[in-house]
Amino acid sequence: MKHIKPTLLILLLLGIFIYPYLDNLSRAKINNPEWDFSQKKFLKKEPDPNWEYLKDRLTSGDGNGRFINRYKTPILFELFEASKEDSLAVNNTIKELRDLLPHKTIDYFNNYIGMSSQEVIKSGIYHNPEQGYKYKGNFKILDLTMGVIKMYFDGYDTTLPKSLLHRTSRTDLGLGNYISRTYKNKSYSNYFDVNYIYFSLSNAVPYLNKEACVKYEMLRSLCDIKNNPQANTSNVPSAVFNFKEYYPQSYVFTYQDEFLLKKLYSPDFDQQFEDYIYSHYNWRYAMHYLSSDELKTVSAMVLALLVLCLVVCSKDFFINPYFKLSYLNYLVPALIVFSSIVGLNGLYNHLSNLDLLIYSTWSHFFMLLVFMVITPGLVVSFFIWGLEKIFIKNDRSFYTKLFLKSGLLFLAIIIPFSIYSYVLSKYIVYEGVATMSIINPVFAIALVVAIARGVLLYLKSYSDNIIKQKDLELSELKALNTKAELKSLQSQINPHFLYNALNSIAELSHTDANKTERMALSLSDLFRYSINRQGKQMSTVKDEVEMVQTYLEIEQIRFGERLEFTIEIDETLINEPLPMFLLQPLVENAVKHGISKLETKGIIKLVIHKTEKGLVISVYDNGPKFPEGLVSGHGLQSVFDLLRLSYKSHAKLNWVNKPEKKIEIVIDYYL
Repeated sequence: MKHIKPTLLILLLLGIFIYPYLDNLSRAKINNPEWDFSQKKFLKKEPDPNWEYLKDRLTSGDGNGRFINRYKTPILFELFEASKEDSLAVNNTIKELRDLLPHKTIDYFNNYIGMSSQEVIKSGIYHNPEQGYKYKGNFKILDLTMGVIKMYFDGYDTTLPKSLLHRTSRTDLGLGNYISRTYKNKSYSNYFDVNYIYFSLSNAVPYLNKEACVKYEMLRSLCDIKNNPQANTSNVPSAVFNFKEYYPQSYVFTYQDEFLLKKLYSPDFDQQFEDYIYSHYNWRYAMHYLSSDELKTVSAMVLALLVLCLVVCSKDFFINPYFKLSYLNYLVPALIVFSSIVGLNGLYNHLSNLDLLIYSTWSHFFMLLVFMVITPGLVVSFFIWGLEKIFIKNDRSFYTKLFLKSGLLFLAIIIPFSIYSYVLSKYIVYEGVATMSIINPVFAIALVVAIARGVLLYLKSYSDNIIKQKDLELSELKALNTKAELKSLQSQINPHFLYNALNSIAELSHTDANKTERMALSLSDLFRYSINRQGKQMSTVKDEVEMVQTYLEIEQIRFGERLEFTIEIDETLINEPLPMFLLQPLVENAVKHGISKLETKGIIKLVIHKTEKGLVISVYDNGPKFPEGLVSGHGLQSVFDLLRLSYKSHAKLNWVNKPEKKIEIVIDYYL
C-alpha cells in the first residue's frame, strides 16, 4: 500500500510527458508538403467537398469558426445614378437571390423603409428621445440604415469617408473601366456595416457584361470571404467565392457557390455547421476550429484535474520525510515540481495549439528532461538542503522556521536561475535577449512554490496539533473508562468474597466459637485493607500477598488441618505494582474448586518470580484437575478483565494440569 501512490505518480508524470511526444512524433514522420496536418490529420471520415468549400471560404482557421459573419437584418440595396439598364440588372439579380434564399428578405431600401437612407439620417426618425429607437419589424431602423448595400453607377464617390479608404478594393477592367468596393466590416451592433460598390463602366461595355459584373458584386456583397491559407481550391477556379480577391470580369456561379449561400442564410446554419465539424473531425480539432477559447478552457480544466491528481499522489513527499537519506527528501519533491511544471506546460500547449510541436524526437525529449527537470531539480534541491542545514535550528519557533523554509526555498530557486539567465544572455545567445524575460516567469513560479510550501507546512502543523489534541482527549476518556471499569470490578469482588466469608462464619458459629471469633477478626483485617485503598486501582505485590495470606488464614480456620499453604515471593518484586484484588480471586478459586472437593489434606502454593520481561504469578493446588476447555466463574472473569484493563495485550492467564496443576499469570513489563 505504501508504494501505490509513488507508482501512480510516476505513471501520471510519464503519461503527461509521453502523450504529446507520441502525437507529435506521428506528425513529424509525415514529410509530404501537400499534407495539411492541421486538417486532414484530424478527420474522422471523408469530408464533404461542399461543406469544406464553405468552411474554407467563410473561416480563416483562426479559432473563431463559430462566429461567421452574415446579414442578420434584411438584405437591402440602394441605387445611386443608376440607368434603366443598371436597374434592370439589379432587379434580375434580386429575383434570383429571392429564389435562392426564400427565408431571407431581399429588397430595395426605399421600398422596405419608405424613404432613402439619407432621408432617414437627416430626419432622425430612427430615434425618438422619448420612445427610444424606432423599429421596422424586429430590427432597428438604424441597423437597417447602417447595413444597406449602396451601389453607385457613376464611378468613384469622392465623398467616401476617409475611414473607409483602408478597406477599399479596386478591380481594373481595362479601357478605363473599373469597379471599386469596400470590404465587409461589422458595425457597433455586430451586423455588417454599410457596404459601398462603385461601378465606372462606359457605354461601350455590352449590357450582358454589365449585368454579369452587377450580379458578381451583389453576390460577393452577401458574405465575407476570408483569406484562409489552408483553403482547398475549388474544382472550378473561377467560382465566385473561390478567392478573397475579386474577379468580376470572368467568373462562374457554381453549385458550391449556391450551396454556400443557401447554407449561410438558412435559419439553423450555426447548428448545421457545428454538427458537420464535430461529425467529420475529432473533438479537439472541432473545438479548436469553432472556438479556440473553449479548447483552452477545456485544456485548463484537464490540467486542473491533473494537478489535483499530482497533489494527491505526491503530498506524502512534501509533508513528511519519506526517505532515510535527508537529501532525497529535498531532491524528489524538487523533481516532482519541475517535471510537473514542464510536463503540464507542454501538455497544455499541445492540447490548446494544434500546430505546435512540443518535441518531435527522442533526443529532444531527453534534452528537455535533462536540462529542464533533472538539472534544475538537482541544483535547487541542493541549495535548499544546504541553506536549511545552515539557517534552521531546532531551538527556533515554529513561525520562524515556517518563514525561513518558505524564504529559503524562494532563494534556492531564484539564485541559480538568475545566474543561469545572466550567463545565457551575456555569453551564449545574442545580446538582445532580455534577462528579465527569463527571470520574470521564474520569479512568479518561485513565489508560488514558496507560498505553497509555507501553506502546506502550516496546514500540516495545524492538523498535527488537532490530532494530538484529539488523541489526548481520547486517552483521557479511555483512562476514565478504565478507572470506572476497575471500580466496578472491585465493587463486584468485595461482595462476592464477603458472601463466601460470611457463609463460613455462619457454619462455624454452630460448632466452634473460638474459630468463629478468629475468622471474624481476620475478616475485619481483610476489609480494612480494602477500605484503606478505596479509590485506587493499583497496589503492590507486598500488599496483595498480605491480603491473600489473611484470606488463607481465614480459610485455614474454616478447614483446619485439611488446608496447608505456602507463599514464595522474589524479594526484588515486593514493590512492583499490581492491580488490586488480582491475586485473591485466584487463591479463592483454588480453595473453592480445589481444596473444598478433597477429603484429604489440601495444599495451596503461591509463587511469584521475576522474568526478563516482567513477572509470573503461579497458584498451585492438589485439588481436582481443571476441566477441558474454558474455566468459568465470576472470580476468574474478574482476573481476565483486570489484566485486560491494566496491561492490554501484555498479560495473559493460563491453567494447566500437568506436570502440576496450576493457574498462572504472565505479565510483560519490558516489551
